[in-house]
Amino acid sequence: MGSQTCCPPFNVEAWDDRILRFDHLHFIRRSVVCLWYIPLNFAPVVRRAKRTIEAQTAEIVDGIVLSDHRSLWRMDALIAIDRACEELGTFTLEGEYLSAVYEGPHGKTAEFAKDFTSLAQRRGVTIKRYLMYYPLCPRCAKEQGKNYSVMIAQIE
Repeated sequence: MGSQTCCPPFNVEAWDDRILRFDHLHFIRRSVVCLWYIPLNFAPVVRRAKRTIEAQTAEIVDGIVLSDHRSLWRMDALIAIDRACEELGTFTLEGEYLSAVYEGPHGKTAEFAKDFTSLAQRRGVTIKRYLMYYPLCPRCAKEQGKNYSVMIAQIE
């Protein structure tokens, strides 16, 4: 049976314990319904967005979809695309962001967050805003035997 991988390969080293800038990327925002922070319609939202992006002859960059949890019930999916597009309402993320990669079930997110906060303190930075990045869909995570979560924070 052949590989069913749909997600691009994930480079842990490029994201783990790094200070990143995203201002070279363009993002679109799409709303996702959540139940206690658990996204309920993430995949359909991203699939619809992908069709809209492709209709504008743009592409998603390296599968980057950042999660910005606004409440227990709503999350914004911030989808990186390869060019500015007024029709899609693109924007950039300014500033510096600390990132760290964790491997394990999403149920360990509180543990990951505690470690990430310690990392920020060791680095001497203040966290302004949290984002998450899940580089592999559930099917690809199962196939690759790795379930990565990337904690990202805008810092000052």
